[in-house]
Amino acid sequence: MKTIAVAVLMVTASAFAGAAMAQQQRTYFGGNIVWADYSASGGPSANPTMLSGRFGSEFNRYFAAEGRLGLGIDDDTGVDVDHFFGVYARGILPLADIFSIYGLIGLTAGKVSTSRPGGGSGSDTDVSFGFGADLAISRNLAINFEWAKLFEGSGYEVEATSLGLVYRY
Repeated sequence: MKTIAVAVLMVTASAFAGAAMAQQQRTYFGGNIVWADYSASGGPSANPTMLSGRFGSEFNRYFAAEGRLGLGIDDDTGVDVDHFFGVYARGILPLADIFSIYGLIGLTAGKVSTSRPGGGSGSDTDVSFGFGADLAISRNLAINFEWAKLFEGSGYEVEATSLGLVYRY
């Protein structure tokens, strides 16, 4: 009898835990201005500017998955990140009701063009990682700051620092 009571209690608790987790799931979208850092081996670096959008879901307070698309809006010294897109997992650490930090890992594909001597364009796909922070300014809106290593190709790499807004619903 005791075993049956424990089993019923565990099944009931699991059902309520699943319902509570489903209530915590939140979808979000946002936009960032991105300052890229293009580094080439044996050449000067460049800092082209991009805009990026993101769409994702927080499955609970500690884990999210998202997709992103970025487009170059301004080149620097003949270097432009034409576009990038990627999918990422975010491990989230809430430090207060309005502030959280996170780590990011995923896969990014991007295209870089350069008008420098010996340049051209190249598309590459690479594992990406980074970290960031969200500061809530209302129930649904947060300011976001992030650094990420986006991708690298033959003789170059692209890192990014970004600032933006995220809306959760």
